[in-house]
Amino acid sequence: MANTEGLSDEDLSKLLSIDQDATNRGMPRGGLRERERMMNEYDMEGEFKPSAKVIRSSKRPIVKSSKKSTKVKRKVASPSDIAQHDDLGENQELHQPGKGKGMSVGSMPSIAEKITPILAESIMERSIVSPKGPEAKPKKISKFKLRQQQQKDSATEGGFPSFDIPVGTFTRKGKVEKHTLQSASQASTNNGGGSGIASPSQSSESDKVLAGMSKMEINESVAEIEGMLSAETIHFLRNRRKKAENGATVKKSMSEEAPEPSVVKSNVDNTKMKNEAVSHQISIEEKERKAKILSTIQTEEELDEAFAEAMGGKSTTDQEPQENDSELEAASKLLRSTSARQRILGAKNVCELLESRLDRLSGEGKYNFDEPASDYPELLPVALRCILDSPSPQKHTQLLSYALRAISSMVILFAHPDHRMDLRISTNHRKANEIFQQDFMHDAVPTTVASASYNQGQKSSMEKSALGEGCYSTDASADSAISDAKAFYSDPAWTLLSRMRLIPCLAKIWTSHAHIKRQTKDDTVVISAEFVRAACTILSVLSLRSPGAAVAIAQHKDLFPALIFLTLEPSNGGKHAFVVDTSMAFSTIYLSCVISRQSRAAAKSLEGVLDTIVYITATDATSDEEYRLQQWCLILWRTMLRYGLGLCHLSSLLPLSIPRLALDSNCKYSLAAEYLSAYCVICECAKVASAHGGFQSTANKNILNDSDRETLALSGMRLASLAQSCGNDIIMGISSETYEEMKLMSAKFRFLVSYFDASSPSDIMGRSPVSDSIAFVPVISLDKIVTVLHSLLDGCLSGSVLQIVLCSQRSVSVEEEAVACGFFETFCSTLRALAEKKTKIIDSREEGKVSSGVESEIDLIVLKFASVAINELKKFVVSDSSKSRNRWANRAHASLSKFLAYVLPSFLASTSACFESVLPVLQSFTFALIGRLQRGEEATAAQIFSQDIIFTKVEDQTRSNVFFLQDIMMREICTNPKAQAQLDHSLKLNGGSGLTSRGIGHFGLESLRSEIDFRPLPSKSSNCDEHNETSALILPIGEDWLWKLLSSTIDSEGNDDGTNAQSKAVETVNALLQFLLYVENSGMSFARHVHPGVKMYFLLNTCFYPERTIRNEIFESLFLKAFECYQCQALEGGILSAKSFIVACYQHSEHFKKFTADGADYDKVMKLFFSEESCNSDAMGLSTKDLKAIDDFVDDICVAFTDFGALYLPFVHAIRFLLLPIMPVRVRTRVLDRIRDLLHLLTTQNEIDDKSRGMLSKSLVSFYLGGLTFLDESKPDEASFLDVLASTLIKSACSKRREGFFHYYAVGCLARSLASSSIRCDCGVKAMKRRLKSANKLIWMDVSSSAICCMQRNCKNADELASIVIQVCRDDNMENSVDCFDFEMLLEKLREIRSYHL
Repeated sequence: MANTEGLSDEDLSKLLSIDQDATNRGMPRGGLRERERMMNEYDMEGEFKPSAKVIRSSKRPIVKSSKKSTKVKRKVASPSDIAQHDDLGENQELHQPGKGKGMSVGSMPSIAEKITPILAESIMERSIVSPKGPEAKPKKISKFKLRQQQQKDSATEGGFPSFDIPVGTFTRKGKVEKHTLQSASQASTNNGGGSGIASPSQSSESDKVLAGMSKMEINESVAEIEGMLSAETIHFLRNRRKKAENGATVKKSMSEEAPEPSVVKSNVDNTKMKNEAVSHQISIEEKERKAKILSTIQTEEELDEAFAEAMGGKSTTDQEPQENDSELEAASKLLRSTSARQRILGAKNVCELLESRLDRLSGEGKYNFDEPASDYPELLPVALRCILDSPSPQKHTQLLSYALRAISSMVILFAHPDHRMDLRISTNHRKANEIFQQDFMHDAVPTTVASASYNQGQKSSMEKSALGEGCYSTDASADSAISDAKAFYSDPAWTLLSRMRLIPCLAKIWTSHAHIKRQTKDDTVVISAEFVRAACTILSVLSLRSPGAAVAIAQHKDLFPALIFLTLEPSNGGKHAFVVDTSMAFSTIYLSCVISRQSRAAAKSLEGVLDTIVYITATDATSDEEYRLQQWCLILWRTMLRYGLGLCHLSSLLPLSIPRLALDSNCKYSLAAEYLSAYCVICECAKVASAHGGFQSTANKNILNDSDRETLALSGMRLASLAQSCGNDIIMGISSETYEEMKLMSAKFRFLVSYFDASSPSDIMGRSPVSDSIAFVPVISLDKIVTVLHSLLDGCLSGSVLQIVLCSQRSVSVEEEAVACGFFETFCSTLRALAEKKTKIIDSREEGKVSSGVESEIDLIVLKFASVAINELKKFVVSDSSKSRNRWANRAHASLSKFLAYVLPSFLASTSACFESVLPVLQSFTFALIGRLQRGEEATAAQIFSQDIIFTKVEDQTRSNVFFLQDIMMREICTNPKAQAQLDHSLKLNGGSGLTSRGIGHFGLESLRSEIDFRPLPSKSSNCDEHNETSALILPIGEDWLWKLLSSTIDSEGNDDGTNAQSKAVETVNALLQFLLYVENSGMSFARHVHPGVKMYFLLNTCFYPERTIRNEIFESLFLKAFECYQCQALEGGILSAKSFIVACYQHSEHFKKFTADGADYDKVMKLFFSEESCNSDAMGLSTKDLKAIDDFVDDICVAFTDFGALYLPFVHAIRFLLLPIMPVRVRTRVLDRIRDLLHLLTTQNEIDDKSRGMLSKSLVSFYLGGLTFLDESKPDEASFLDVLASTLIKSACSKRREGFFHYYAVGCLARSLASSSIRCDCGVKAMKRRLKSANKLIWMDVSSSAICCMQRNCKNADELASIVIQVCRDDNMENSVDCFDFEMLLEKLREIRSYHL
């Protein structure tokens, strides 16, 4: 419909009128009148109405006279008046404002006279009557005035507004609110602002609007509204007037039960009036009740309760865990609301739901859960992130706090388990990473490489604006929001860092609050502790995820300065009794510890934080929260000292520590252990600096400044008395019964050894001579150290500590285990160092530097400790634990292994212990340790592989042929540049100087992470990708590392003499097989811990060696021995052995490296290979490449068998193993399909030469599942495999000879199935009939005769079945044969034999 605004009534009537001469002017026949008639007909059927209504503002009508024209004010008919046009008479007058009388409709040039009724309903006119008239409509009420009027009159119609606004819905500003406001204004006006009950005119208008819509339009509108609202909201809207409807129902029922109207008309009228009054009163009371509730709401908690009550449910916090999904979905829809209170309510509910879910999943400090992203709203991360971009953060602190806490919970939920943490200072559950620093007292916390933690395929490069712009600038399309949300669920830390630009956003928020605090100078004007904890949690995860992010956070010009000002500035005695707010300060200190571990550059940028720990630790702690804060302040200082940073603070902290160290060990809040552990690092730094002359040379002058050099020079004198005190306390026998006492004694012993190591001359400990520039006073003598060792050995170390370290005492906490391992490592390392330098000690005794008898005391301690340790090793059991627990256990176990490897020859010479009984125990312990070593422990691995006795066989004490194993492993550890850099980094992490003796130790350490940031030198060849860089590092190698060596590649390229290289390769492989047989025959527990399927898989990999290796007679003999051993173990393990075989094959392939085997892929593979229903189906959601990992290995074995035929026995036995009944059906059927024409070669020459067929019968036993199933209750063969087996037997050439391994194998399986199914299973009988339908006469006779013999002899096991099959197939008379292909007769005979036996 065209716009008619500005047209007069006359022009509009002319435009719409139908001229009688329209036909003469060329109009189509019928014209508008015909269209009017059609529209009226459609309107009567209810199928058509105009699609739109035109609202126009008409000019005031002008009545012309002979004298002058006068503008007449009139009231234009409202839509309801126009709709009631049919009820108006022609002479009925409309009231004219300002006139005493009316104007007839006929005389007024109105639209009602000139247009048809249907068009009149489609055109409405705005009133232009001046509001000054007595009948004028009131002016539109403002939102503020309407809200005040509603509160005053206590009549808020409709209750709470709808919260069901979907995330991502964009509406024009004020559009929805404007319509709602107008409706409320009209309702208030029509009812005097009182009851809020709809007036008849409103109902009439609504009915007319519905009447103007077709059924299809009504249905579409209803569907649209239902699609926008949730089920709960629709239910609430439909039932919010139940009480009023109940009142109406009562009124209706009373009127229906009333007598005839003609009799009691007055009574009916009175009853009707009473019912209406009751209904009206009920509605008023309901509105007053809601208004009263709204007027009493003061806090958000009261608002939550009122909302929950109005929705007919419980409070958010009272919901069951399974209802959280729907609640989270409903709450997340409020985050994009235009109402500030709705956003706060939504953010609060989302925050509480996520925190509740996180607390439930991480109960008791366990963070190894796996949370599916499908349980969360798709766009929730994006909606939460958008809230943080508030233009005035200081005005929305509460909303930002809820949003940031929710983001923090989601980051923890979806981050890698090693990156999850809890920064609540009052938590009772600590992660292993925290225990590693607090109790093991080392700071090189084991970390997981990001490439192994997250799917790198989803990683996007960090944008340059990620650190430069704080606003989350993204396009308004739905695709970008969905993409960011999907990336967040996959890798939350990287998405916040690169896509959502969280670092500048937080910097803006903190800078804003810091600015306000500086202006007001009020300690109470700060952000909440929960806000700081959430932000620091997110930043900690970002730092663990990316070391570059840690540097960016630390070096940001505004981020950390504002954070330190807000959280670490000392208070002025306000609400905090302590010098700082412990909750907020702890979050900042913990974040600083995490960032400092990531790189030296990040730690260097945070050196200013150390200024705050002086006044924090100066105050005595009076609560657990204050004590934990002080602990982590000292841990932060110790972390900085690992880089040689923060040395200048020693002069401030040492005087503060003296009274703390003098306190009794029973003091609840003692910091003595933390102070002593930091002083240990200072001694190590002094030792390195002393070895390099104080770094005063021109090349190293920048390593230490003058202030730090002076601090190290004076530290020896400052710490001398403390070292003497620690030695005296240990000799006096301080108690170590409790965890705190053991931790303090461990710290004292470690500090004593560190000071002695830094101050002892080179002829005692083999160190470089002490420099004159940095001199430690040698106040600790060697005699005192020996006395301390003797005291510890007689005390707790040979008892409870040793048992805890070797897991013999399992009723201890993780904290006690960490303390014991640190204590034990120091003891073993010190005792081994003294044993190695005994010769120099003797020389020093002759020079009078040490007393006589010291070497004998050392020997006595060594032999005593070795005896106790070996006895405990015999009870050692390998256990699985986290990386951090493995790290401190590995360091303790490695120190023990190195100690025993050095002293074992002298120990065996001095005692009656047998070499054959002691050496395998030590080897098993060490081999298991090598399998547990992780990235960052390359130094430990190199030290172990340098011990020759560890790789010596008992029968070959000359160790002439075992150097190959050490050579192979050492080449892998330090051959390529990246491996060398990693080894140097590992040595520095363990406190060493580095790869060379001239290394600078702590002062050259670039990070405390497990893996070094290796940057290869630029080269012309740029085809080395990140995968090759990662594969260059050998650790972790896994518990099956010894067998993995069998799958090594023999490469003769680069050698001048290829023949010599191949000969050396053959010798290496043979020596390795001999050593593996030695491991098995010695009964090492290490070998029993590895699954036999894994061993068999890597043994079969030797079939891929060059032919020169395979045809070697020694290799074939050793292979057969190992094969027999592993096959027996595999058969005992059953289906578990087959699964371990598949897992080893799956993980050893290239396809496994592209995804994680711990998740759904692994489960799908196992289900696919070991589920009979899915053995021939690829509907498991796995791609072709996933299955190809296993299929490729089977195909390679079959190809090798085809190429070499039966020339080499390893191939024959490899194929046979793949046909064992424990293997998956998919593997067996694939083997039969690949070697269909060579099945006759599966019989070995020895079996052919054996006329008695005893060897063949013994081999067949392993391939039958048992005898008749109804006799021995054995498992039947899979139906799908029997189908393939029968088909292959019929097509093979073996059936013509009626002999050979495969023929006996197939006939036995088919005969067993036939005989067993003839008694119990009709479907099995039908299947066997189908399988033998195409069989020739020989196969039919062999299978039927074998089945009959099994039934006659009551075959109860696989041995009897093998004998029967061989006997029947070798018998040419066939006494038990049945007429050829008469299956019914065969079945009848089998049942007859069974009945006879019964």
